Order: sequence, then C-alpha cells, then structure tokens
Amino acid sequence: MKTSTAVLFITLVVSACGSKNRENTADPTLAALYQQRDSLYKIIEKSNLLLSEVNERIADLDTTARFYTVTTYEVKPMVFEHFIEVYGTVGADKNTLIFPETGGVITSVLVKTGQKVVRGQPLIQLDASLLLSNINEVKTQLELASSVYEKQKRLWEQKVGSELQYLQAKNNKEALESRLKTLQVQYNQTVVRAPFDGVVDEIFPKVGQLVGPQSQLLRLINLDQIYIEGEVSENYSATLRPGYVAKVTVPNSDSTIEAQVTSISKFINPTNRTFKVRLELLDNSVRLLPNTLVPIMIKDYENTNALVVPTRLIQQDPFGNDYVLTLQKTGNSLGVARKVNVRSGKSYRNFTEILEGLEPNSILIDKGSRNVKDDQRVRIVDNTELNA
Repeated sequence: MKTSTAVLFITLVVSACGSKNRENTADPTLAALYQQRDSLYKIIEKSNLLLSEVNERIADLDTTARFYTVTTYEVKPMVFEHFIEVYGTVGADKNTLIFPETGGVITSVLVKTGQKVVRGQPLIQLDASLLLSNINEVKTQLELASSVYEKQKRLWEQKVGSELQYLQAKNNKEALESRLKTLQVQYNQTVVRAPFDGVVDEIFPKVGQLVGPQSQLLRLINLDQIYIEGEVSENYSATLRPGYVAKVTVPNSDSTIEAQVTSISKFINPTNRTFKVRLELLDNSVRLLPNTLVPIMIKDYENTNALVVPTRLIQQDPFGNDYVLTLQKTGNSLGVARKVNVRSGKSYRNFTEILEGLEPNSILIDKGSRNVKDDQRVRIVDNTELNA
C-alpha cells in the first residue's frame, strides 16, 4: 500500500513539474525563474525523502539484498578500574632459623614441633658440665681471694703491711670476678632461647648430636606480621605509589583479601626490568603461609564515570589513529557505518577507556565491525540471530 502511494506521489510530482515549467516559461523575468527554481528544490527534496523511505522499505522486505549483518554495542558511563596484575610471595618478619651461639653436644630438646613459645623461653640445652665445673672452681677461688683482699684492706687502712700486697690481693679478686662473669656468659650460651613469641615450626637436630655456631637448630615462626613481596614491571615505576590498595587472591579459593602497598623499591633489576613492592594485609586475622605464591591486583587507576568499549572494537587507520565504527540507523533493521576517531586511555581485561571522540549512549558496531567500512550500509541483528 505504501509503495503504491509513493508511485502515485512521484507521478503527481512529475506532472506538477511539467505544468509549472510550461506556465513559467512564458514569464522570462528573473523573479519568476527564482521562484521556479525554489519550487523544484522543494519537490526534489520531498522526492528524495520519499525515495529513501521506499528504498528502506524494499531493503527490509527484500531478503535477497546482501548486507553485512552486524550487532551493536551501546556506550554507557560506568566505573572503570585498572589493575596491575603480578604474583607475589608471602613473607613474615618473624620467620627465623635459630643457630647456637657456641658449640656443644645437645643434652635435651625442651620443646616440640608446633608448640607455642614465648620470648626468652629455653628451647634447647647444650652440654655445660665442663663450664659448671669451671664456674664452681672459680667461685671457690673467688671466696678465698675475697677473704684475703678484705684482710689486706683492713691492714692497709691501719698502715700495716705493704701497698703492693694490698694491690695484689685486690687485683686477684677482681680478675676472678671477671673470670666468673665470662664463664656465666658462656654457660648462658649453652641454653638456646626463643628470640620472640612464636610457634616452633621444625626441629632439625637430635639429642646427643654435636652442633656448632653454623648448625641449624630449629625454625621459629610468628604469623602476626606477614607481608607480600612482588616484582612489578618498570613501566609502572612512575605511577605506582605507597598507599595503593591491592586485592590478593587466597590460594585454592575464590575469595580475595585486601592489602596495601607500604614500600616501593628505588632500584630497577637490570635482569628482568622490574622493581620490588611490599604489601601488608589490612586484615591481620588472615593467615597465609610464608613462601606462598599469590596473585596480586594493585589498583592504580579508577574513573567512576568512564566511557568504556570492548578493546576489540578499536581499530587503527594507516596513520596510526584509533577509530571505531558507529551506527547511524536508517530503518528498523538497517543502518550506515560511520567512522569516528577516538583517543584511547588505559585498557584492562579486554576493555578500554575512551577519553575523547564518543558521547554517552553512542551506538557502535560490535560483531562484524572488521568487515565493514565507513559509509557502508549494514543490517542489524541481535547476538542470538547472528550466532544461529
């Protein structure tokens, strides 16, 4: 019905043009010619509009017409976040191998694996029988030396005896006191004590084993203050700052915990072009084991009102300019592709922020965008129809 109406309108327009031409040809004045031209322009404009509608209607109904089929993507403001993704290693400030300060034979192990200990608690006892014998011997000598000194002191105060005897007695007493202190220190070194509160993770030697200052006795761990250390590409050295919040994925689970960047290395490793960052957990109740490898996502950028498009929709022309193909609808299921240059921002997980070139609610050509060109007519379908 609409097509027949269009044909009738075109016939009337042509007839009208012919009659007006015949009427105005007799009037050669300039005003009449201008009026005739303006009238023709209006007729042509109406004809073009009607012709366009007819063509669109034909395209909608003609299933034999060949157009590239495409889907669309509507650009809407949304929150865009960019993360630096690296792997980090869990560490603990209080994760220590305990070594003896002196050599000797282990006479007793005073703790068990997994036992909680407090600072200063004895852990391992080395053989100290020889030191105890020397201490007792020096104590006996010191008692005698102290007695002699007191007597010489009283005589010297009474001006009896020589000063040399007094000084010799004093020196002998002080030397034995110093010797006794040294032996006490050596005896204390035979008792290996906990340097901090923690848990005994592993005990290496057995009772009766001879150990020295280089021998590992046990491992003591305190997980109250753990940290995560990772290596980040030098590309982020100018943007990453202390205080940035990161998401840490708990191993063997889908849960994440938050950590904060506390320090950033000022040295770039020349081997792999990375620098170290240290993060501390915001929730100290979470327990991660030292040397665990964990994924880290450090958020270094956020825009709460960003225009974001799938990265696959951004193309480049021969001059290196980024562009996308927008869709100008010309019918219910037809449209024309329009090339629009854009300025891209950061990209993360297949999405890119558009800084310039697009407006909110812009319609982009999604699937099929690589097969069409600027000013090319396309047919619009939904994803289910395209995949069918």
